[in-house]
Amino acid sequence: MPAVAPPAPVYPEEAARQGISDTCESRFDIDWRGRPFNLDVRCTYRIFADSAEEALRATEFDPRALDPSQLGAQCASYPFAYEVSG
Repeated sequence: MPAVAPPAPVYPEEAARQGISDTCESRFDIDWRGRPFNLDVRCTYRIFADSAEEALRATEFDPRALDPSQLGAQCASYPFAYEVSG
């Protein structure tokens, strides 16, 4: 499912200060308007899951990519990678 604009997570300041990196997997459903719901984000550190969930809630997916006979999409996914550079 293409996003109108990709999710833009914010790197948690506390994790950056500590030099922590993480990768997260998310699964969610998309309603007929292109809005995600039923979010399930799994990360090693909860602080990254909170960031990823916030980014997904602000993301809109292109509803034109949905099957018109459906009321949305089920079990979409989006990966997140948080990496400390430098």
